Amino acid sequence: MINLLSCFWRRDHHIRLNSEFHLDLQWWDKFLSSWPGVSFWLFPGIAASSDVGVTSDAAGSLGFGAYFRSEWFSGAWAPYQAGCSIAYKKLFPIVMAAFIWGPQWSCQHILFRSDNEAVMHILVTRTSRTVHRMFLLCKLLLAAARFNFTLMAQHVPGTHNTIADALSRFHWQEFTHLAPEAQPDPVTVPVQLWQDLISPLLRQSASSCEGRAWLPLLVVLIRLVKRVLLASAHILENWGRMACPVQLMNGRSACL
Repeated sequence: MINLLSCFWRRDHHIRLNSEFHLDLQWWDKFLSSWPGVSFWLFPGIAASSDVGVTSDAAGSLGFGAYFRSEWFSGAWAPYQAGCSIAYKKLFPIVMAAFIWGPQWSCQHILFRSDNEAVMHILVTRTSRTVHRMFLLCKLLLAAARFNFTLMAQHVPGTHNTIADALSRFHWQEFTHLAPEAQPDPVTVPVQLWQDLISPLLRQSASSCEGRAWLPLLVVLIRLVKRVLLASAHILENWGRMACPVQLMNGRSACL
């Protein structure tokens, strides 16, 4: 909404409402439908110390994981997420953690630790230029508003993010060695949460499949046009040969 308003200088200028505008309306509708009417705010200019620390990580071709105190979860990428950027994959478990553990974070300041600089920039600036990462960020902010917690980000070197790294790579023996206090079983990830977070990728995949469905028909159409053009050229060539064999007195030929 703010981006649309910032593009115009006159108040009477007509504004075309795009899909991002309607997504913002949906965000507010979801938030207000579950908001109890009470929120806590940090004073401007005051950096609060974190109450809770969460570590997360993602392996490009394997999966993702997150760890909070003694609780944890881990999962493999869906086929629709295989081609996503590493920044998207690093942000995904953070958003999932916010919805899974958010009810425990009411009135607390949460510190998310990640080893990806792009994710740190997204969490600090609260924006992203890519559609799918912006979708995840909106979901994260929705969880923060719904469960009434604030968030901050801290970059950690990959060599220090060993617990979450082991979860993302399914190295269970290494994980239990690094986190002996961890629960024996992971927390349950709701199926509805999965579907909600990957819904834009599902729609994109469906639309691309619909586009690819036209390819065989297009190939047949091109072949048919090519045959028609070749047949037309052959007919014109034969017609030209039939109209030209007129012998003149000097031995030359000319077309009628």
